[in-house]
Amino acid sequence: MESPTIHERIIAIIDALPAIGRNQRNIQQNFNFRGIDDVLNALKPLLATHGVHYAPTVLERIYEPRQTGGGKIMHTVHLHVSWTFYGAQGDSITCATWGEGTDMGDKATNKALTASQKYALFNVFSIASEDQASTDSDGHAAEETQGPTLSQRAYRAALRITANKDDALAYMSELKLKATQGEERELTEDETLALTLQLESEMNAMESA
Repeated sequence: MESPTIHERIIAIIDALPAIGRNQRNIQQNFNFRGIDDVLNALKPLLATHGVHYAPTVLERIYEPRQTGGGKIMHTVHLHVSWTFYGAQGDSITCATWGEGTDMGDKATNKALTASQKYALFNVFSIASEDQASTDSDGHAAEETQGPTLSQRAYRAALRITANKDDALAYMSELKLKATQGEERELTEDETLALTLQLESEMNAMESA
């Protein structure tokens, strides 16, 4: 019996792969998302069953330092990565995706690689979401709100302080790292409230000066 080709193996995985819900929450920016761990937990046993593995090759790396409103450097890395998916017989296909990572420390490249990996897996295995609601251009689920959320209030205040979209996001990231003491996690609701009030206090002090 002939061994399945890489294309046949991938089709079999797509057929067996369940939809993956947006089960993680970004409190600061107010959206649900599918993390790389959610994707890998669903894919790993199917990859093993059907004899598929993959490996990355970085095609291009672009480094972009950005100065925050507080004068610190936010490291931003863009990676163009070719992902090769191999079958048990060594035949393969490739998929190239971009990933962007931003970090105050040394993790920007790792974050960019993880982002590229996630979107390569989405494309190759046609990963569907449990929630097929309309999404915006970043893939964030659309949500109805009765008024500005804490994250929206924080962003508006940061934008008034820095007068620049990129600086506002970088400044919020800087404050988030301080709030979590450098730990890579999302803010709790209490921490988000504290960050929002801090930014609004800074904005009010600046505008009344």
